[in-house]
Amino acid sequence: MLQWTVYLKGEPKRYHKAAVAVGHRVYSFGGYCYDETYLYNMGQIDVHIFNTVSLRWRKLPPVTAESGERPPEVPSMRYDHTAVLIDNTIYIWGGSSKDTREDSNVLYAFDVDTHGWFKPKVSGTIPEARYFHSACVLGKAMYIYGGCTRCTDIYKLDTTTMVWGLGPRPEKTELYELIGAQEMSSVEGPGTVGRGCGGSHYLSQWWKKY
Repeated sequence: MLQWTVYLKGEPKRYHKAAVAVGHRVYSFGGYCYDETYLYNMGQIDVHIFNTVSLRWRKLPPVTAESGERPPEVPSMRYDHTAVLIDNTIYIWGGSSKDTREDSNVLYAFDVDTHGWFKPKVSGTIPEARYFHSACVLGKAMYIYGGCTRCTDIYKLDTTTMVWGLGPRPEKTELYELIGAQEMSSVEGPGTVGRGCGGSHYLSQWWKKY
């Protein structure tokens, strides 16, 4: 018979967040809820860390500039975004901003060693702003697929050069699934995978149908 064995406290009450496992810790970024504190907090994205050894949550303090406002390198509070880990950096992309009420296509980076934010300078074919998309990592590249703006495109960000490019695209189908074929692990965005119009696919540098 299944039963709960541990009661956890301090967890963020969120959905449509983005989370990444780094060693024995899970970093959770942003998300949405109807809590009164959240609804009236129009500032920067918050970061919660879950320690899988001690089974405890903690929230990082906000970053403030001398003016008291949110520094430009720190993303605003958002939901339906994605987060991926490459080396010691978590890349946050897309989502719908609670602060500006607009979708985002700005790349933000979070250093897991220092817990500091920075905004990489990118070039190339930058994806349109979107939310509810999917993301995965192959080698040193981050792939972005689908979302609520467009549902049939895939973009690749080479994190060694910080250059965006348009990636391969499958034939028109009803359902696409973006998978990092090196580990064959399915991609979870803040919700479902990117949706278009029929069949399922996976990516091993290129799209293939299965």
